[in-house]
Amino acid sequence: MDYPEINLAEADNLRAFVHSAPDVIECHRLTAVDRAETERDLAFAINATGPGILAEEAKNWARR
Repeated sequence: MDYPEINLAEADNLRAFVHSAPDVIECHRLTAVDRAETERDLAFAINATGPGILAEEAKNWARR
């Protein structure tokens, strides 16, 4: 099954996706060091906020 690509920096879209397909999530991160240094907010959103939302939603899903 094909799933859409989701931008980890877009919290609302990430939450909506988790609710629609909680069984399959493959998470990526921003690893381009030079880009992460110049785009700090984006790097933080992708590497910290996004995974945090995934963990939060997984915990909520497990409580069902």
